[in-house]
Amino acid sequence: MSYLKKLFPIIFLFVLFGCGSESPGNDKSTIREKAANNLKASKAPKIESKITVVPALPVLDEKTGIPNTKIYISSPDFPELLYLVNDFDCAPMNPDEIRRLSIPLEANFLFKSIYKENGTYYYGLINDDNIELYGQTVEKARLEVNPKSKPFNLIRKFDVKNRPPLDGFFICFKEDRQKELNMSIYYDVQGMANSIKFEKKNVWTPLQYNTSQVDNKGAMPTTIDQYFEIVKGAKNGILNLTHVGNWDYASYTNTQDGKELNFTIDHEASIVDDSYRKDPCF
Repeated sequence: MSYLKKLFPIIFLFVLFGCGSESPGNDKSTIREKAANNLKASKAPKIESKITVVPALPVLDEKTGIPNTKIYISSPDFPELLYLVNDFDCAPMNPDEIRRLSIPLEANFLFKSIYKENGTYYYGLINDDNIELYGQTVEKARLEVNPKSKPFNLIRKFDVKNRPPLDGFFICFKEDRQKELNMSIYYDVQGMANSIKFEKKNVWTPLQYNTSQVDNKGAMPTTIDQYFEIVKGAKNGILNLTHVGNWDYASYTNTQDGKELNFTIDHEASIVDDSYRKDPCF
């Protein structure tokens, strides 16, 4: 039993990225443009050993119908997803496969990507400086009488210690009625919201882009972007982000209880040297 506990410390999340969706409106403020163009370098944080395997929603090939999935990993302390591999859909291994393939006890994460009896088994090893991803094809595993004779091949190695700094930026929000309730959103370099974190929770949760609309009737263009918060493969919240001039507003509705929270940008916490901050709000 201890063997399985060591090999299954992860939770599988299915993040819907909305591939092929329209980009949000280009009417951004001067501060938003500066954030994308004048980001300052910072020390790249390390990824801890407690991570999550995060596959995107499979995209089916129009001709063959074969699923194509980008698979990432994330750390609860780090808002950016780290790309691992592009393969079929992602699923956990069963105990028999783990024993038969002789996956090492020190494996930090593992999964398989199989479509119609073809695909690959994966596991990863993590230390302070790098992440190593190993893989073995289903066909090779099937033909091997003794899998130990031909171990998994090293597919990718990531130098975590010397990772490039984040290309995106952070905006800090305060709830309009509960001033002690703070929220932080990480945006990628294109200005798309990538993940969300509430101050009293110690994890970042991914966001799935849904729709955008631009209202040009007022004195300044107003952009409203809608995202879904995804938790354990399901829609946990609806996030509407409104941007007008130098102001950002957010409304968050929990899909479980229907509770709605409204937030306003905290300029003092969000703006550093006339640009959005490079490091997390908290």
